[in-house]
Amino acid sequence: MDNLKADDLGYDQILSDPQTWRKPNKAPCTYIEVFQNSLVNMSVFILKPGFKMPLHDHPHMYGLLKVISGEVRIRSF
Repeated sequence: MDNLKADDLGYDQILSDPQTWRKPNKAPCTYIEVFQNSLVNMSVFILKPGFKMPLHDHPHMYGLLKVISGEVRIRSF
């Protein structure tokens, strides 16, 4: 994951432009499906700048975090 870049995932750089997120009725996040089969589903979530997504559990699932554009602030409890 250390060498993973936005281009490797089909990330459209327009999603890094704050103007993209100011459009009326634009959802605060979107995702890119990278791979899926019967055992695994890999997706990339793209969040609007300043959007807060509470971490939450999904039974029998694991998540990895990799920032490919912008920044993230994590608060653990």
